[in-house]
Amino acid sequence: MSRIRTRLGAVLGVTTIAALALAGCASSDPLGTPTNSAPPAGDPTTIVVGSQAYYSNEIIAEIYAQALEGAGFTVERKFQIGQRDVYIPSLEDGSVQLFPEYTGNLLQFFEPDTTATTSEDVYAALQNALPDGLTVLDQSSATDQDSYNVTAAFAAENDLVSIEDLAGIDGLTLGGAPELEERPYGPKGLESVYGVDVAFSPTADTTVDELVAGNIQIANVYSADPRIQTNDLVTLEDPKGLFLASNVVPVVSASIADEIADVINPISAALTPEGLVALNVQSTEQKRSSADIAKDWLSTNGLG
Repeated sequence: MSRIRTRLGAVLGVTTIAALALAGCASSDPLGTPTNSAPPAGDPTTIVVGSQAYYSNEIIAEIYAQALEGAGFTVERKFQIGQRDVYIPSLEDGSVQLFPEYTGNLLQFFEPDTTATTSEDVYAALQNALPDGLTVLDQSSATDQDSYNVTAAFAAENDLVSIEDLAGIDGLTLGGAPELEERPYGPKGLESVYGVDVAFSPTADTTVDELVAGNIQIANVYSADPRIQTNDLVTLEDPKGLFLASNVVPVVSASIADEIADVINPISAALTPEGLVALNVQSTEQKRSSADIAKDWLSTNGLG
Protein backbone atom coordinates (compact mmCIF):
# COMPACT_ATOMS: atom_id res chain seq x y z
CA MET A 1 0.00 0.00 0.00
CA SER A 2 2.79 2.46 0.88
CA ARG A 3 4.39 1.84 -2.54
CA ILE A 4 1.11 2.73 -4.27
CA ARG A 5 0.79 5.95 -2.28
CA THR A 6 4.38 6.90 -3.07
CA ARG A 7 3.85 6.36 -6.81
CA LEU A 8 0.53 8.28 -6.77
CA GLY A 9 2.15 11.16 -4.91
CA ALA A 10 4.91 11.34 -7.50
CA VAL A 11 2.41 11.47 -10.34
CA LEU A 12 0.36 14.18 -8.63
CA GLY A 13 3.52 16.12 -7.95
CA VAL A 14 4.53 16.11 -11.62
CA THR A 15 0.99 17.06 -12.66
CA THR A 16 0.94 19.97 -10.22
CA ILE A 17 4.30 21.25 -11.42
CA ALA A 18 3.15 21.05 -15.06
CA ALA A 19 -0.07 22.88 -14.25
CA LEU A 20 1.82 25.61 -12.45
CA ALA A 21 4.22 25.93 -15.38
CA LEU A 22 1.33 26.31 -17.84
CA ALA A 23 -0.32 28.88 -15.60
CA GLY A 24 2.93 30.80 -15.45
CA CYS A 25 3.04 30.99 -19.27
CA ALA A 26 -0.33 32.73 -19.37
CA SER A 27 0.03 34.86 -16.25
CA SER A 28 2.29 37.54 -14.89
CA ASP A 29 0.55 38.04 -11.53
CA PRO A 30 -0.42 35.86 -8.55
CA LEU A 31 -4.08 35.82 -9.62
CA GLY A 32 -3.26 34.25 -12.96
CA THR A 33 -4.61 37.07 -15.15
CA PRO A 34 -3.68 36.15 -18.76
CA THR A 35 -1.16 38.45 -20.38
CA ASN A 36 -2.23 37.40 -23.89
CA SER A 37 -5.77 38.75 -23.53
CA ALA A 38 -7.13 41.54 -25.77
CA PRO A 39 -5.64 45.01 -25.14
CA PRO A 40 -7.64 47.17 -22.74
CA ALA A 41 -10.29 49.51 -24.11
CA GLY A 42 -8.88 52.83 -25.25
CA ASP A 43 -5.72 51.44 -26.84
CA PRO A 44 -5.18 52.59 -30.44
CA THR A 45 -6.73 50.31 -33.01
CA THR A 46 -4.44 49.15 -35.81
CA ILE A 47 -6.00 49.49 -39.26
CA VAL A 48 -4.31 47.74 -42.18
CA VAL A 49 -4.67 49.89 -45.31
CA GLY A 50 -3.87 48.41 -48.72
CA SER A 51 -3.46 49.70 -52.25
CA GLN A 52 -3.16 48.44 -55.80
CA ALA A 53 0.14 48.56 -57.67
CA TYR A 54 -1.02 51.81 -59.25
CA TYR A 55 0.17 55.30 -58.31
CA SER A 56 -3.30 56.88 -58.24
CA ASN A 57 -4.69 54.17 -55.97
CA GLU A 58 -1.70 54.44 -53.64
CA ILE A 59 -2.25 58.19 -53.24
CA ILE A 60 -5.83 57.64 -52.09
CA ALA A 61 -4.73 54.85 -49.74
CA GLU A 62 -2.12 57.18 -48.25
CA ILE A 63 -4.79 59.84 -47.72
CA TYR A 64 -6.87 57.28 -45.81
CA ALA A 65 -3.84 56.19 -43.78
CA GLN A 66 -2.75 59.69 -42.76
CA ALA A 67 -6.30 60.72 -41.88
CA LEU A 68 -6.68 57.68 -39.63
CA GLU A 69 -3.34 58.38 -37.95
CA GLY A 70 -4.45 61.96 -37.36
CA ALA A 71 -7.57 60.58 -35.66
CA GLY A 72 -5.50 58.47 -33.28
CA PHE A 73 -5.48 55.11 -35.03
CA THR A 74 -2.35 53.04 -35.55
CA VAL A 75 -2.00 52.25 -39.26
CA GLU A 76 -0.11 49.53 -41.08
CA ARG A 77 0.40 50.11 -44.80
CA LYS A 78 0.37 47.26 -47.30
CA PHE A 79 0.70 49.16 -50.57
CA GLN A 80 1.43 48.03 -54.12
CA ILE A 81 -0.25 44.66 -53.51
CA GLY A 82 -1.30 43.96 -57.09
CA GLN A 83 -4.62 43.43 -58.81
CA ARG A 84 -7.99 42.21 -57.51
CA ASP A 85 -7.34 38.49 -57.73
CA VAL A 86 -4.43 39.08 -55.34
CA TYR A 87 -5.81 41.56 -52.82
CA ILE A 88 -9.51 40.58 -52.62
CA PRO A 89 -8.63 37.41 -50.64
CA SER A 90 -6.68 39.62 -48.21
CA LEU A 91 -9.75 41.78 -47.71
CA GLU A 92 -11.94 38.73 -47.24
CA ASP A 93 -9.68 37.17 -44.59
CA GLY A 94 -9.19 40.49 -42.78
CA SER A 95 -5.43 40.77 -43.25
CA VAL A 96 -6.20 44.03 -45.08
CA GLN A 97 -9.08 46.05 -43.65
CA LEU A 98 -9.38 49.17 -45.80
CA PHE A 99 -8.80 49.60 -49.51
CA PRO A 100 -9.63 52.32 -52.07
CA GLU A 101 -11.66 50.72 -54.86
CA TYR A 102 -13.74 51.64 -57.92
CA THR A 103 -17.44 50.80 -57.80
CA GLY A 104 -18.11 49.57 -61.34
CA ASN A 105 -14.97 47.51 -61.76
CA LEU A 106 -15.39 45.95 -58.32
CA LEU A 107 -19.05 45.15 -59.01
CA GLN A 108 -18.08 43.39 -62.24
CA PHE A 109 -15.50 41.36 -60.29
CA PHE A 110 -18.28 39.88 -58.15
CA GLU A 111 -21.13 40.11 -60.71
CA PRO A 112 -19.71 39.90 -64.25
CA ASP A 113 -23.20 40.06 -65.80
CA THR A 114 -24.40 43.17 -63.95
CA THR A 115 -26.60 45.53 -65.93
CA ALA A 116 -26.10 48.49 -63.59
CA THR A 117 -24.26 51.43 -65.18
CA THR A 118 -25.18 54.70 -63.44
CA SER A 119 -23.31 55.78 -60.34
CA GLU A 120 -26.25 55.30 -57.98
CA ASP A 121 -27.31 51.94 -59.40
CA VAL A 122 -23.77 50.57 -59.37
CA TYR A 123 -23.20 51.67 -55.77
CA ALA A 124 -26.45 50.04 -54.64
CA ALA A 125 -25.70 46.81 -56.52
CA LEU A 126 -22.17 46.68 -55.10
CA GLN A 127 -23.41 46.78 -51.53
CA ASN A 128 -25.48 43.67 -52.22
CA ALA A 129 -22.73 41.91 -54.18
CA LEU A 130 -19.95 42.12 -51.59
CA PRO A 131 -19.20 38.95 -49.61
CA ASP A 132 -20.03 38.70 -45.93
CA GLY A 133 -17.59 40.63 -43.79
CA LEU A 134 -17.02 43.43 -46.31
CA THR A 135 -18.89 46.66 -46.86
CA VAL A 136 -18.37 50.05 -48.49
CA LEU A 137 -18.40 53.52 -47.00
CA ASP A 138 -19.58 56.59 -48.93
CA GLN A 139 -18.53 56.74 -52.57
CA SER A 140 -16.73 59.76 -53.99
CA SER A 141 -17.73 61.77 -57.03
CA ALA A 142 -14.18 61.11 -58.29
CA THR A 143 -13.97 58.36 -60.89
CA ASP A 144 -11.39 56.33 -62.75
CA GLN A 145 -13.27 54.92 -65.75
CA ASP A 146 -13.80 55.22 -69.48
CA SER A 147 -14.92 58.72 -70.43
CA TYR A 148 -15.31 60.93 -73.48
CA ASN A 149 -13.22 64.06 -73.62
CA VAL A 150 -12.95 67.11 -75.88
CA THR A 151 -10.58 70.05 -75.88
CA ALA A 152 -11.57 73.03 -73.76
CA ALA A 153 -11.71 75.15 -76.93
CA PHE A 154 -14.08 72.71 -78.65
CA ALA A 155 -16.28 72.55 -75.54
CA ALA A 156 -16.51 76.34 -75.36
CA GLU A 157 -17.18 76.69 -79.08
CA ASN A 158 -20.06 74.18 -78.97
CA ASP A 159 -21.33 74.81 -75.43
CA LEU A 160 -20.61 71.24 -74.38
CA VAL A 161 -21.17 69.88 -70.88
CA SER A 162 -22.41 66.33 -71.41
CA ILE A 163 -22.26 63.69 -74.13
CA GLU A 164 -25.83 64.46 -75.15
CA ASP A 165 -24.74 67.97 -76.15
CA LEU A 166 -22.83 66.40 -79.07
CA ALA A 167 -26.07 65.42 -80.80
CA GLY A 168 -26.58 67.37 -84.02
CA ILE A 169 -22.91 68.37 -84.46
CA ASP A 170 -21.70 67.24 -87.88
CA GLY A 171 -18.30 65.81 -88.80
CA LEU A 172 -17.40 64.28 -85.44
CA THR A 173 -14.67 61.65 -85.20
CA LEU A 174 -14.15 59.54 -82.12
CA GLY A 175 -10.68 58.25 -81.32
CA GLY A 176 -9.57 55.44 -79.04
CA ALA A 177 -8.15 51.94 -78.86
CA PRO A 178 -9.07 49.79 -81.89
CA GLU A 179 -11.41 47.59 -79.81
CA LEU A 180 -13.50 50.66 -78.89
CA GLU A 181 -15.21 50.44 -82.27
CA GLU A 182 -17.02 47.27 -81.17
CA ARG A 183 -17.54 48.10 -77.51
CA PRO A 184 -21.15 48.82 -76.38
CA TYR A 185 -20.10 52.34 -75.39
CA GLY A 186 -18.36 52.99 -78.73
CA PRO A 187 -19.87 54.53 -81.89
CA LYS A 188 -22.95 52.29 -81.77
CA GLY A 189 -23.59 53.16 -78.15
CA LEU A 190 -23.23 56.86 -78.81
CA GLU A 191 -25.85 56.57 -81.55
CA SER A 192 -28.34 54.40 -79.66
CA VAL A 193 -28.10 56.07 -76.24
CA TYR A 194 -27.46 59.72 -77.13
CA GLY A 195 -28.27 60.04 -80.83
CA VAL A 196 -24.69 61.13 -81.57
CA ASP A 197 -23.34 60.14 -84.99
CA VAL A 198 -19.55 59.75 -85.22
CA ALA A 199 -16.87 58.31 -87.44
CA PHE A 200 -14.20 56.22 -85.71
CA SER A 201 -10.41 56.45 -85.79
CA PRO A 202 -8.26 53.76 -84.07
CA THR A 203 -5.76 56.08 -82.42
CA ALA A 204 -4.59 53.77 -79.60
CA ASP A 205 -1.71 55.34 -77.63
CA THR A 206 -1.80 58.57 -79.65
CA THR A 207 -5.44 59.38 -78.77
CA VAL A 208 -4.74 62.49 -76.70
CA ASP A 209 -2.18 63.78 -79.20
CA GLU A 210 -4.66 63.32 -82.05
CA LEU A 211 -7.32 65.17 -80.07
CA VAL A 212 -5.07 68.13 -79.29
CA ALA A 213 -3.96 68.25 -82.94
CA GLY A 214 -7.59 68.44 -84.06
CA ASN A 215 -7.52 65.20 -86.04
CA ILE A 216 -10.33 63.82 -83.88
CA GLN A 217 -12.95 65.72 -81.90
CA ILE A 218 -13.75 63.19 -79.15
CA ALA A 219 -11.28 61.02 -77.24
CA ASN A 220 -11.84 57.95 -75.10
CA VAL A 221 -9.61 58.61 -72.07
CA TYR A 222 -9.73 57.30 -68.52
CA SER A 223 -11.34 59.95 -66.33
CA ALA A 224 -8.42 60.22 -63.87
CA ASP A 225 -5.74 60.48 -66.57
CA PRO A 226 -3.39 63.38 -65.67
CA ARG A 227 -3.30 64.40 -69.33
CA ILE A 228 -6.82 65.76 -68.91
CA GLN A 229 -5.32 68.57 -66.84
CA THR A 230 -2.00 68.95 -68.61
CA ASN A 231 -3.68 69.16 -72.04
CA ASP A 232 -6.65 71.28 -70.92
CA LEU A 233 -9.32 68.71 -71.79
CA VAL A 234 -12.97 68.61 -70.72
CA THR A 235 -14.56 65.34 -69.61
CA LEU A 236 -18.15 65.20 -70.80
CA GLU A 237 -20.80 64.14 -68.31
CA ASP A 238 -22.61 60.85 -68.92
CA PRO A 239 -26.14 61.30 -67.47
CA LYS A 240 -27.62 58.24 -69.21
CA GLY A 241 -24.97 55.78 -68.07
CA LEU A 242 -23.32 54.89 -71.36
CA PHE A 243 -20.21 53.92 -69.41
CA LEU A 244 -20.09 51.69 -66.36
CA ALA A 245 -19.62 54.14 -63.49
CA SER A 246 -16.52 53.48 -61.38
CA ASN A 247 -16.50 55.94 -58.53
CA VAL A 248 -13.75 55.84 -55.92
CA VAL A 249 -15.11 54.00 -52.87
CA PRO A 250 -13.54 52.73 -49.63
CA VAL A 251 -13.99 48.97 -49.15
CA VAL A 252 -13.70 48.10 -45.49
CA SER A 253 -14.03 45.21 -43.07
CA ALA A 254 -17.59 45.40 -41.75
CA SER A 255 -16.35 44.97 -38.19
CA ILE A 256 -14.60 48.37 -38.22
CA ALA A 257 -16.81 50.28 -40.67
CA ASP A 258 -18.69 52.28 -38.03
CA GLU A 259 -15.47 52.98 -36.13
CA ILE A 260 -13.72 54.68 -39.06
CA ALA A 261 -16.64 56.10 -41.04
CA ASP A 262 -16.38 59.57 -39.49
CA VAL A 263 -12.76 59.76 -40.65
CA ILE A 264 -13.07 58.28 -44.14
CA ASN A 265 -16.45 59.58 -45.36
CA PRO A 266 -15.37 63.25 -45.31
CA ILE A 267 -12.48 62.28 -47.60
CA SER A 268 -14.92 60.80 -50.11
CA ALA A 269 -17.04 63.95 -49.92
CA ALA A 270 -14.03 66.18 -50.65
CA LEU A 271 -12.42 64.12 -53.44
CA THR A 272 -13.69 65.40 -56.81
CA PRO A 273 -13.00 64.17 -60.35
CA GLU A 274 -10.85 67.22 -61.06
CA GLY A 275 -9.16 66.83 -57.70
CA LEU A 276 -8.16 63.23 -58.43
CA VAL A 277 -6.69 64.26 -61.77
CA ALA A 278 -4.70 66.99 -60.01
CA LEU A 279 -3.33 64.48 -57.50
CA ASN A 280 -2.23 62.25 -60.36
CA VAL A 281 -0.50 65.17 -62.07
CA GLN A 282 1.54 65.76 -58.90
CA SER A 283 2.66 62.14 -59.06
CA THR A 284 3.39 61.76 -62.78
CA GLU A 285 4.52 65.25 -63.71
CA GLN A 286 5.94 66.69 -60.49
CA LYS A 287 7.31 63.35 -59.23
CA ARG A 288 6.10 63.94 -55.67
CA SER A 289 5.75 61.08 -53.21
CA SER A 290 2.34 59.72 -52.28
CA ALA A 291 2.97 60.70 -48.65
CA ASP A 292 3.68 64.34 -49.50
CA ILE A 293 0.75 64.56 -51.92
CA ALA A 294 -1.61 63.10 -49.31
CA LYS A 295 -0.37 65.38 -46.53
CA ASP A 296 -0.92 68.52 -48.60
CA TRP A 297 -4.33 67.37 -49.85
CA LEU A 298 -5.58 66.69 -46.31
CA SER A 299 -4.33 70.07 -45.15
CA THR A 300 -5.83 71.95 -48.10
CA ASN A 301 -9.21 70.31 -47.52
CA GLY A 302 -9.21 70.91 -43.77
CA LEU A 303 -8.91 67.21 -43.00
CA GLY A 304 -5.30 67.06 -41.85
